[in-house]
Parts: sequence; structure tokens; C-alpha cells
Amino acid sequence: MKQADVPEYTGTVMIRGRFISNPVKGGFTEWLVMLHPEDVEKILTTYDLSVYLKDMVQKEDRDLKIDIDYESGEVFINCKGFSYGISVTTDPFGVWVINELISQDNDGVYTQSGNLHKTEKTMTVLRAVASWIHDLEDSTRKC
Repeated sequence: MKQADVPEYTGTVMIRGRFISNPVKGGFTEWLVMLHPEDVEKILTTYDLSVYLKDMVQKEDRDLKIDIDYESGEVFINCKGFSYGISVTTDPFGVWVINELISQDNDGVYTQSGNLHKTEKTMTVLRAVASWIHDLEDSTRKC
């Protein structure tokens, strides 16, 4: 491949996923979310993150019914009928903290599992959310 054939990196990250649009017929619908650096740079707080994710999920959710709640500086992301969720908050130094949530009875009541990841990068938080959505889609595909 010649140098001219290689597309220039613009900093845009694309997250691709699929969800079941018709489980009886096995139909899938693909979706693509493009995260632009200028969008990510605007996410400075957990409130900003919740607004961004609600907007993204509203456009792309379709039949997954993902619930995003913002309470007292923490964003809770879960889906009824799915036993895992995630929460995102910041520590006193402004570092993002991603926590795993577990619903023991799969009833929509979640507790923090103690598994957490800390990062200074907003893109890592968005990738964690995208990974969780991908896991959700995989589990609904297996049903």
C-alpha cells in the first residue's frame, strides 16, 4: 500500500455494534457510534457523561432499554433483565472510577461488586460503556 492510500488519522473513534432486531427470524441491525475528540473533550463531569450517554443511547438504543440514571455525582447504567451494570463516578482527585454493578436476583436492584477500574481518560470510560453494551447484546443474542 502506498503512503497516499493510507487514510489520515483524525482522532475519531468508531464503535460498531449489533443488536437483535427480530429474534424469531434471527435478524440483526448494525449501529455505529462515532466519538469525535471534540465531543469527548466536553465531558468533564459525571453529569456531562450522563447527558452525553443519554443522548447517544436515545439515538441508538432501539430495543435494548438501557437505563442511565444520574444521582449525586454518580452515573448508573443498567438494563432490566440483565444481571450486570456499571456505575461511573470520580474520586476526590478527579479520576474516573468505573464500578461493576451486580443484580443477584436479576430484578433490577443492583449493588456494587467491588470490582473497579480507575482512569484519567474519558475515552476509557466510553469504551467501558461500549464494552458493556456489547456484552448486553451478546447475552440477548444467546437467549
